[in-house]
Amino acid sequence: MPMLELNDDHNDGRSATPVQVREVCIQPGKPHLIWWVIAVSLAVIAVTFVLRIDGGFNRPAFAQSPVSAGAHGVFAFSGQVSKNAYGVYMVDVDAGTIWCYRFDQGSDKLKLVAGRNWNYDRRLSNHSTEPPPDFIKTQLEKEQLARQQAGGRP
Repeated sequence: MPMLELNDDHNDGRSATPVQVREVCIQPGKPHLIWWVIAVSLAVIAVTFVLRIDGGFNRPAFAQSPVSAGAHGVFAFSGQVSKNAYGVYMVDVDAGTIWCYRFDQGSDKLKLVAGRNWNYDRRLSNHSTEPPPDFIKTQLEKEQLARQQAGGRP
């Protein structure tokens, strides 16, 4: 039912004019179908996250190879080559090689600095070591002998 109100805002208080005001009442109705669709969809997503039908968290990603005992492939990392120059060090574990590139800022070029194969290095037993391994062996034997004499135990 329309109501009448007196509006004296625009008349500087001289005379009031009636204004018709309508009241709007919103009555709760039935839930719409879209709300049920959203609720059911969210429930399905939540259940899927909990159950993890695809194998759970222990399943490896597609880009990962199965876990093995050692590293394989080529690895690259940056580092300082000299006082004012930086470069990229690369290691090929399968081929047994390491090499380094330096970035020259003046020429904006990447240059090969060094590279080598370490396959034969593994066969070395002693090369340019200080102190020599024989000296360390002698020192350990002396310490063991001193402990035996002091404590009377082997």
